[in-house]
Amino acid sequence: MRNSWLVLALILLGPASDGRAQILKKSDVRHATGPAGGIRVQTIPATVQLAGGRTEEGRFLVLNDPSQKVYWWRFLAGAPPATADADAAEFERMCSVAPGKGQFAVFCATNRSILVAIAKKTYSDESDLPRLVEAEFNQRASHLDTGFDYFDKVLDLWPVLGPDFFSEPGRADALRRIPFHSIQQQGDSWELLVGGAAGQSAQLKLSPALNITEWKVIPPPGRRQQ
Repeated sequence: MRNSWLVLALILLGPASDGRAQILKKSDVRHATGPAGGIRVQTIPATVQLAGGRTEEGRFLVLNDPSQKVYWWRFLAGAPPATADADAAEFERMCSVAPGKGQFAVFCATNRSILVAIAKKTYSDESDLPRLVEAEFNQRASHLDTGFDYFDKVLDLWPVLGPDFFSEPGRADALRRIPFHSIQQQGDSWELLVGGAAGQSAQLKLSPALNITEWKVIPPPGRRQQ
């Protein structure tokens, strides 16, 4: 069964401990259709040894913006799918990419939280990306314990928007994943419109430090705001 991006927090990459992680085996780069905004996607199947000594099969998912020559990456544990397009399609289902000035932002979602990463690392040539990712992985792997560690900020929206935003009162079913309706950079801040249960939505404003500074819950059409 294909790994789901919904369990971002459960993709374990080994506990932090003494010792250097390393890539034991690496396959050729596989290119895929990128998400909107001109961002390109490539995956690099690899077998890695984590700092705790455990060996893990997986692949590096690498996103890059050719126009600004900035990139972001993460490691995905588990056997790679048959094609790189499958990983790219799953990424687009769970995440959104928003262009910015000299950067791009990666927003992914769970049922209650959104995860944000700002891609600012630069490269000279696209052919250098596998080498850059490998070097950074070897340097950082002892601190990459879960899927959350590839992101700059994890924002729990439950205490901000309230439980009724995530599940309709009187019904057992709850929001499975927070959908992104729009993401825009305004100056140094980010403005988001996300969806909730029962047709609700919420406007969020994030500071340059990616903290929530303003928010507003918008009721579905035909229902007055309380």
